[in-house]
Amino acid sequence: MSTLSKRILGFSIVLFAAGSLTWSFVNDPYGDVKGYLPPSDKVVAYYFLIGSKRCDTCKKIEAWTHKAVESYPAGDAVEFSLVNADAEANAHFREEFSLGGKAVVVAHYASGERKGWVNCEDIWSWAPEGEAAYIKHIHAAMDAVIQGAKP
Repeated sequence: MSTLSKRILGFSIVLFAAGSLTWSFVNDPYGDVKGYLPPSDKVVAYYFLIGSKRCDTCKKIEAWTHKAVESYPAGDAVEFSLVNADAEANAHFREEFSLGGKAVVVAHYASGERKGWVNCEDIWSWAPEGEAAYIKHIHAAMDAVIQGAKP
């Protein structure tokens, strides 16, 4: 391989890497999320993202919250919703649920109105307890909002 070919290849690799890095910092994969309209009669377990960067624990919390919803005995009466609270259409959630960062909030809706909600602020201490314990905590939050828990 000639020196010119090596330089062109090297320049191409550097250009590609720089473009990839720029794209990853400029584009938020959750930025185009549309505003979320709550269902009329459901319990919703929201996982709120603040920004697009997620650590391994963040990914576990998302997966385990989704699993908690799927395994909750109420079946179709509960749903999981991944929401980017940074998206303009979802910014209202930050104030409504007092979000300070990534969070799981369980909310109960009836007749199109939110009847109660719980901000599961302890998710970061629940995660090290393991999947089964974490799911029990989320189920307890769901039970609490169904029974009328208010913030």
